[in-house]
Formats: sequence, C-alpha cells, structure tokens
Amino acid sequence: MISKSQITLNLGRMAFVFVVFNFFSLRLFSASMGSACYLVAKEGQQIEGVNTKQMFEIASVSKIYTSFWATQLLGPDYRYPTEIYLKRIPIISKKIKEGTFDVHFKGYRDPYTGREMMQYVLSVLQQKGVMHIRELTFDDQFKFLQDVRLGPVAQGYFKTSDPSAPTVLNNLKLFFNNINKNYSYLQQAVYKDMGIKLPILSRLLKPDQILFSDSTDEYLREFDQKIIYRSAPLIKILKEMNRNSNNHAANQIFESLGGAPAFVNFLKSLPEDLSASTVFYNGSGDRAYTSEAPETKVYNQATCESVIKMMVFYDAELKSHQLTLLDVLSVAGQDYESAKSTVTSLYNTSDLTESVAAKTGTVNPSVTLAGLLSTKQGDVYFNYIYKTNGRDWTKARFLIRNQLNELVKKFGGKDPFEYEPLRFLPFDKNSMSEMTNSASRSSLVPELSEKALK
Repeated sequence: MISKSQITLNLGRMAFVFVVFNFFSLRLFSASMGSACYLVAKEGQQIEGVNTKQMFEIASVSKIYTSFWATQLLGPDYRYPTEIYLKRIPIISKKIKEGTFDVHFKGYRDPYTGREMMQYVLSVLQQKGVMHIRELTFDDQFKFLQDVRLGPVAQGYFKTSDPSAPTVLNNLKLFFNNINKNYSYLQQAVYKDMGIKLPILSRLLKPDQILFSDSTDEYLREFDQKIIYRSAPLIKILKEMNRNSNNHAANQIFESLGGAPAFVNFLKSLPEDLSASTVFYNGSGDRAYTSEAPETKVYNQATCESVIKMMVFYDAELKSHQLTLLDVLSVAGQDYESAKSTVTSLYNTSDLTESVAAKTGTVNPSVTLAGLLSTKQGDVYFNYIYKTNGRDWTKARFLIRNQLNELVKKFGGKDPFEYEPLRFLPFDKNSMSEMTNSASRSSLVPELSEKALK
C-alpha cells in the first residue's frame, strides 16, 4: 500500500517535471521576432527596421503580392468568365419533362465558384426556361466548392491544382441535395444591393447525373445555346479574398495568371526588381511541396524590405485606377455585418481600430502582419514577421500588437481612415449575358491573355 508521504513525493516530482518541461518548451518554441520594418509614406523617407534584408516565411501576406499581380495584369474591373452551354432535350417520351436541358460549365478558375454563384446562375436559367437538368457536365477549370467563402474552406490546405474533378463532383452533388440552403439570405441581399428579385429555386432543377467532361470543340458543338456568367469585378474579389485570407481563392488567381514561373517575371517588371528578395510557390502562402523534395514543406519567402517596397508599388498602381490599399485590404474594426476579417479578429485594439488596413499571416514557421497604418503624422507602411516553429501563435500576435501600438504612438496616435465597408457578392447585376447561339462568340466574353487561360 502506498503511503500518503509517497503520494505527496510523487506528486511533487510530477509537478517539478511539468514545470521544467514547460520552461524548456517555452524556450524552445516561444515566438521571437524575425524581422520588423516600416516606411513613412512621404518622399525621401527610408525603410527603418530590424533584419530588413533577411528572408523569412511571410505566410498569407503573400496574398498582397497575388493581389498586386492580378491587378496589374488584368485590371481592377476584370471579371472571371464561366461559359454555360445548354442543349434542349426534345420531348420524345413521357419521361422527359418540359424544359429539360443538358448543361455544361466551361470554367476559367473563377475564385468564388460556389453556392451563391450557382444559385444565382440557376435562378437566371430557370427564368429562361430551364426547368430540369438531365445531365450537368463541367471541365477541369470549373473549380466549384459550395462553401468557398466560409472559414473551413478559406483557411484549408490546397495544392495549386485543387480542387480536383472528383472533389468538384462531390461538391456539386452536395449542393443539389440542398439547393435552397441559405438562399433566402441571398435573395434578400440581391434585392437590397441590386434591386433584383430572385425566384424560388425548383428542386426539379437537380440533375439526373453529374459528370466531368473536357471542353473540347467537338463536345461543345453538341450544345445549342450559350450564356456567359461573369464574376464580380476583380477588385471586389481581392477584397473578399484578403478579408478571411482565402487560400483557395488566392491559389486560383495565382495559377490563372501563370503560376510561379510567370510570377518571377512579374517581380522583375516592377520599378525595382524584387525577384532576388522574394520566392513564391503558390498564391496563398500556405505550405507547398516541390518535385525535387516531395516530402519537405516549403513556404513563400521574402525580406521585410521587399514586402514594404511591394506595397508602395501596389499602392501607386491602385491610385492610377483611383483606388487605394483600402479597396483591397481589410480595415480593423470595419467589417460588413457578420463578415468579420482576420485583421479585426486578431488586431482590433482601441489604439488601432479603424486606422489599420492590413493582411494577416499564419503558418507553422511564422506569424506575420503587413499593411498601412494611418497616424496623425501621416500614413506608414509596416511589416512584422515573428518566428514561431509551429507554436505560440498567440504570443506572436500579442507582440505584434504591442509593436504596432508603439508605432502608432511614435507618430502621434491613430487617425481613422474614412472608410465604409460593403457587402460582398460574387456577382452583380451585370454578371449574366443574353442567351446566344453556342457557335457564336459573345462580345461579353472578356478577352483573356494567354497567361490567364493557363
């Protein structure tokens, strides 16, 4: 039988081991600053900071680069097209319903091909006489994820080729099993923002079968008619992508522009070549794997100085279109209704609210934050990179908040942005073309560069 003194001794030893373990764990894994830098947005100012020329993993701050590249190459008003082909099925038996069609989706990697987009498209098709879909087909560039805007999808892991055809197929089946999910909210939003009343979706729209099919010329000739769906303008897509750091959207945009090889050319084309201080594998900043080392995780990297220069160049590009970084980045404490941004969730202190437009970043090796700070003495570009080794992200964010608070005080306190958040919808009242003969090329189809078609 164990005595009370032995129990006390054993508990004491366990407590000692626990304290020692936690002490060394904290020393081993505790967040530490990798780099920090800032630049006052005035002519003649120099970048100030620590380790400004050293390369670090920048996590989802990568999405600012992706936004810049897309804006420069495509323009802020660009819309991702999706071609919708239709074939009316003749009524040759009682089994075929009036208004039965085969439908094919030819995609171009629209980042927000999801439930809201599909419900809107179906509402338009229904109004044009499509009452039932016999066979729905899609190609490899139609990247449908029904919950594309929600956190679990936005912050999930994606390879650059994802989602695969089987994943899209499964998502389409799930969608059609509950075609009216959250549809009443979409109806209200569309009516409020666009003045359009969307009809109730008939459950008869559910396809008899859903299949993958390449968009070959031979296959498309089987269809009679075509409608072009066009996404919301690119600038709104980028804003939504950065709001909740959507990895899927960022990778779709990045790959549609040509992927990592083409991105190097973009870096070289900037007012200062940033290719030597920036290495990218994808558009999101999440982990990637290379063919040379398929078991080893790699991450996008850049120097603190490179991030600052990139934001300065991007700000200038946006201003040439009468836009600013506020049109792309989330502002702390300024979100539309319940669509809370990662910036608000993680960095909205009393000293920072309404005066920080930024992009957050979190991967195992680092926690990052980059953006624009509005102070009494003017705007300040900033970037913080903390090394975490996969642990202690909370402490890293605490330290970044403290440093950002000190930066605000250094320049006389915050000066809130004049900014009004807007609701995001993946489409608008100009998104659908008229129905045309499928053999014709609609003037509404955006002319895509060769890079954007890859």
